[in-house]
Amino acid sequence: MWLEARPETPKVSSHLAWIDVARACRRINPDVMGAASELLAGVDAVPMDAAIVGKASSVGGLALRGPDAIHLASALSLGGELSALVSYDHRLVAAAKAEGCPVVTPSGRTQSP
Repeated sequence: MWLEARPETPKVSSHLAWIDVARACRRINPDVMGAASELLAGVDAVPMDAAIVGKASSVGGLALRGPDAIHLASALSLGGELSALVSYDHRLVAAAKAEGCPVVTPSGRTQSP
């Protein structure tokens, strides 16, 4: 996996990830919430401030869902510090590539913008 091969690369996500992960754990298997919290402890959060909300309102095409727009706006806020946006969502991948972000899909393949 791309992330495992780069342990020195900082892991960063929108603060929204904490909500996404908690809700997924509650829905699928509440017993894994502790492990999920441990995993997120190693991730730096990009706060959802006014700049992120403003960018998320306008980034991506009409097919991009609101939460994914927040994730994309958070990634874009990192500028040149962004190694890659890692996503399973095809709409987010397409929008990120359109914005010039380096993208890694679950297969671990880097996709050029």
